[in-house]
Amino acid sequence: MILKNSVLNKMKNVIWLILLSSLLLVASENFKKVKVYPSGKQEYKTLAEVGIDHYWKDKDGGIVVYVSEKEFSGFEEKGLKTEILVDDWIRHYRESQAKISKAELKEQLANTSLQYGVNGFDFGSMGGFYTLDEVYEKLDEMYSEYPNLITRKESIGISYESRDIYFVKISDNPTMNESEPEVMYTALHHSREPQSMMQMIYFMFYLLENYGTNAEVTYLVDNREMYFIPVVNPDGYEENRRINSNGGGMHRKNMRVNTNGTIGVDLNRNYGPMDYWDSPNGGSSLDPQSNTYRGTEPFSEPETAAIREFLITHEIRACLNYHSFGNLLIYPYGALGKETPDSIIFREFGADMTQFNNYVYGTDDQTVGYTTRG
Repeated sequence: MILKNSVLNKMKNVIWLILLSSLLLVASENFKKVKVYPSGKQEYKTLAEVGIDHYWKDKDGGIVVYVSEKEFSGFEEKGLKTEILVDDWIRHYRESQAKISKAELKEQLANTSLQYGVNGFDFGSMGGFYTLDEVYEKLDEMYSEYPNLITRKESIGISYESRDIYFVKISDNPTMNESEPEVMYTALHHSREPQSMMQMIYFMFYLLENYGTNAEVTYLVDNREMYFIPVVNPDGYEENRRINSNGGGMHRKNMRVNTNGTIGVDLNRNYGPMDYWDSPNGGSSLDPQSNTYRGTEPFSEPETAAIREFLITHEIRACLNYHSFGNLLIYPYGALGKETPDSIIFREFGADMTQFNNYVYGTDDQTVGYTTRG
């Protein structure tokens, strides 16, 4: 875990080059870059009610978010103090954001090859990110080159729109069930967060290409069974490719057609059991229009049901679910709204895992400022 965070921190400049591309938005809906100044914990909860759960804190105490016109209207209705930094992000991006040249991209890839021994990682065709098909091609490429360290991709279930949700396993004997701790890594619960998937593909290549030459990597691969699910939400991710094939689609949820005609459930709010999914502590919505809509019941979505079944059939000791872009390491238990005896262990893990990247670690309330459910 420590190794991974160290590597990801060193890759920050590489990923940042393609992160800007993800903010090029579909012309049919304008987004704004806004700074909000919450006056207390209640206003952080108000942000969650509006459907905002991704932001970063500025030095002056304000938090910076990218929001749709509708979400911004929700800020005004709730009486939140705001400052518009960019009124029309599409126009701003097109007029003022410098394009990354092919030479600069090539230089970045050369540097990561030289410094970290990673050659399989490159940039995809969707604003620098891999498309869904390209992700799965990368998994095939890994298996073709390292069949002794990684399994073929295998489906854990079918999405709402009938797409496979694939996983692979990396270990020294990947096709065998050994008595080693099992770890699960997931990405793209939210389909507008491709950076979460890109860092995972990078880490996987780092493991495969440095096995046998790097002592820490070799230890991890020899003594762990690591399962990777790079795209939990294939439908939403493919929808963003449809919205803008050059990157920048902002659809977040899956593609469930709700009873009122709205689209999508926030998969990250759809987990159970019932007392978590329906916790009174807030952090998700029962409004199908909300970006944090948690669905009709726990595991109502085929994507989260597939994750549940995968967990039932494996003895996962630790699970890391990657998102972007808050520079936070959030540990359980969100729905409880308080720490538990397990928090002592989580704090130790948090301190170890953030010693290189200096992320803020803690429960959801201690990091993003509100409790979550689902």
